[in-house]
Amino acid sequence: MCAKIPQADAQAILTNPITSLQDFSGVQSCVFKYSGGSQGDSLQIIFNPNDADKTSYNNLSEGASDGGDNGDHPLSGVGDEAYWNQAVPGITIPSISAHKGNVTCVIQPPDAPDSTCKTTPADTPLGIGVTESDGAVFAQLLGKVCNDVFAAQ
Repeated sequence: MCAKIPQADAQAILTNPITSLQDFSGVQSCVFKYSGGSQGDSLQIIFNPNDADKTSYNNLSEGASDGGDNGDHPLSGVGDEAYWNQAVPGITIPSISAHKGNVTCVIQPPDAPDSTCKTTPADTPLGIGVTESDGAVFAQLLGKVCNDVFAAQ
């Protein structure tokens, strides 16, 4: 299943080059290894092909978004429904959860926004920042990978 995810779609999420793909379809994940990560060296795509009750889909949910917080932001064009959110608004990388039919796809990139979102340094405690528009654009890239997962099922 993992080999059906175009490497170019996963590479679009990262600034560092992908070095290999590890297929853990038996335990419902695909791992793209890459070089030079600051906090990790792999991008893991988790999928649940039997999520009819949406337990996996709702696992990351922060609740409704009220603009600029870490609540869920709806994401159109990905599966039947999808959302993205951030653990620390404006600072951490967005994560995505998407659902189509009975399949859920979850991506939580491990590295900082400057090595994934490709953002510029900002005046934040960590020296990086993710605007709401940066997050939305990045979430669409994550969504493309989830759509690849759905197509591969």
